[in-house]
Amino acid sequence: MVALTFDDGPGEFTNQVLDILEAHNTVATFFVMGWKLENNSDTVLRAFEMGCEIGNHSWSHPSLDRISSTRIHTQLLDTGNAVESITGVAPTLMRPTFGRVNTKVINASRELGLPIILWSIDPSDYKNQSPENIYDHIMEKVEDKDIILLHDIHERSIEATKLLIPSLIDSGFQLVTVSELMDFSGVMLEPGEKYRHAKD
Repeated sequence: MVALTFDDGPGEFTNQVLDILEAHNTVATFFVMGWKLENNSDTVLRAFEMGCEIGNHSWSHPSLDRISSTRIHTQLLDTGNAVESITGVAPTLMRPTFGRVNTKVINASRELGLPIILWSIDPSDYKNQSPENIYDHIMEKVEDKDIILLHDIHERSIEATKLLIPSLIDSGFQLVTVSELMDFSGVMLEPGEKYRHAKD
């Protein structure tokens, strides 16, 4: 069991990811940016109605560890409210931009009731590399209860996902949301705590 996660959307390629997921009757978690939601509300609602999880990735992608506690709250609250206005449900997870966490980020996440979701596999798909390299990196490292980081804003990541999802399924992996992964693994998510995977 693994959780595929996609950061920095929704955008022009997100529906392609949803098409792939739908074709294989599976799900992922999307950590979305607030400012992109209004113009992509149909995409977010589609993902939610497919059973995908929508997580909070801030409003405008500042490095949260470098801004004030007040601004961190605003970045997360505004995004949460925007997601809730589309899906009817506020995100229950957050992913810090760039994966950077400090005391202010931890405290704000705790105060807002949001566990901090990081990752255990990062193929660096944000760097200019081939879909095959992204795919190979993940398939060589993937283990039960991993959280895999991808971005649905790069075409190469979409091409890698086309290869990745059927291969993971053929290798015996079930693809679930982050919350499902934690729940099935017996991990109790706590606000303000960091999680890279669901392993013991």
